[in-house]
Amino acid sequence: MKKLVPVFITGILALTACGASDSNASSDAFESAQELVDAINANTDLTCSSDISDTQGSLDSEESWDSMHCDDKGIAHYLKSDGAKAFLLDWLEENGTSKTRVALGDNWIFVGYHHKDAHAVRKALDGVQPSFSSGLPSPSEQETAREEPKAEGESESQGLREVASDELSISDLADSSEEQTLDELVESWEYVTGETCDLEPAESDSFGSSGVNCDSASVLAIYESTTGLRQQLKSADELYQMAEMEGSRLVGINWGMTVDSDLIEDLHAELGGIRVDLGS
Repeated sequence: MKKLVPVFITGILALTACGASDSNASSDAFESAQELVDAINANTDLTCSSDISDTQGSLDSEESWDSMHCDDKGIAHYLKSDGAKAFLLDWLEENGTSKTRVALGDNWIFVGYHHKDAHAVRKALDGVQPSFSSGLPSPSEQETAREEPKAEGESESQGLREVASDELSISDLADSSEEQTLDELVESWEYVTGETCDLEPAESDSFGSSGVNCDSASVLAIYESTTGLRQQLKSADELYQMAEMEGSRLVGINWGMTVDSDLIEDLHAELGGIRVDLGS
């Protein structure tokens, strides 16, 4: 994670290569794949099929699990062998699956095509989110971690744009996103992280911002004007350079987010915006 300038800021378990931490206890184990499907269907807006799909054939593993499709929202895996959880978690991480698209329980894993669906399953079934080192979406077309389908008319040109602070213009910001309220920023942050925002008021500045700290590394803010936001970014860039530090923020027409860099891709998918690089 990139360091943050103090002036501005005033998993599954803890996943290792093959295991998880006891500190992140998840939901009770389900007795069968059908019981898992019934729980998802009863407690979320998803509709999972009881039909078992073969997702093991293309993977070189002796572990065992049942997989059930949930409409076009994702796929649920009921884990049948002791090593299935570690195998699938390692596979998902190695293939770059975004941790925000995964929900984990004692003997089940749900992989959503969108982070909102994984968030819904985690909340409904008392699951947890992995601690993958990568926040990038999976490039794989394997069924265990398939990429979210693009909406009709969506193109690659709508991907995340990265701009150096000294090259960012007012028109860049104006065209980058829709206006957001602070509540909408908080809701998106909670969807992506699977956590509850602390809502601690952020220290005010002279650029017309108001915001909150969601955790020690996340500051969400809205601005009275795009000009004020641009001036704040310029000031922050100067502070980063003086401290010989680097960082990045996701910003839109009237808002800015200072978050862990591995969250920016998924927050952009929810809100739009531009990634602005700060410092040397």
